[in-house]
Amino acid sequence: MCPMMHANMAMFNLISMNAVTNFPEIERLARREGEYGYPQQLSLVHKKCLFNAQEAIMHAGQILRVVREMPRAIRPPWWAGAVYRAALVLWANAFTNGDAIRGSANRPFIQRLSRSLGSASSRPRHDPKIHVSP
Repeated sequence: MCPMMHANMAMFNLISMNAVTNFPEIERLARREGEYGYPQQLSLVHKKCLFNAQEAIMHAGQILRVVREMPRAIRPPWWAGAVYRAALVLWANAFTNGDAIRGSANRPFIQRLSRSLGSASSRPRHDPKIHVSP
């Protein structure tokens, strides 16, 4: 697939995902802002954040797939924002469905993913390879 087609497919899925989600509400949930009666009101929060969860998940997955297929050198400037939004939509769905509380049927996958990424506590706080100038 040509670079322009990759970018168009990612943009199409991003726009479609935005049509079925309330992204500002998802960000508020992630920051733990607002009155979310945990876990009593999570089903209401789910409906407030994701109007059509199946479609949102499908578009989020397509965004991740298309961006992963793009060579790094030709990714559009907004690719990181698209990945951020897709990941947050997937997190919001898992969190509001109670997967974060009860565990999920995909626990072996989640455990493998956690081990491959490393937990936040096992990562060093300062990476000497990364230098940020003031």
